[in-house]
Amino acid sequence: MTCNKLLQAEGKPYPRTCPDCGLGPCKGDSSAYDALVLREDPAALPTHGWHHGGETPTSADKPAPKATDITATLTERGSRYGKFTGHAAITQQLKIDITHALQKRGRALADDQQEALDMICHKIGRIVNGDPDYADSWVDIAGYAKLVADRLEGVER
Repeated sequence: MTCNKLLQAEGKPYPRTCPDCGLGPCKGDSSAYDALVLREDPAALPTHGWHHGGETPTSADKPAPKATDITATLTERGSRYGKFTGHAAITQQLKIDITHALQKRGRALADDQQEALDMICHKIGRIVNGDPDYADSWVDIAGYAKLVADRLEGVER
């Protein structure tokens, strides 16, 4: 597995941006990333084989996104999902209604069930406030429900 794929799979930050792949230090060898993932100590990493002159990377070395990139992303998302304040109002009302219904019945949910419902509310908020014909929102809802159903049937992902 290449370094960038390993870090993505582990949910780890990329310690340094690679000019070749745009992600972490690579060239196809993941041994340095294995050390990072297993030790979680950048100082324990070898100093050879890394891009940028061979210095040991740190998570602080990953460049922050440019403000123009963030603005472009927010503009694109706004055109798809509507104004964020509208989405937030819809989503929060759904969550309040679910919480109230659970409390009224004296019920509590497992963490994965609550998180799935929160994310489903988030996706419903996007559908109601924005583009209801955007298939990914519907697929995401099915995915969150499937994660809980799978866990209930003995398959954890």
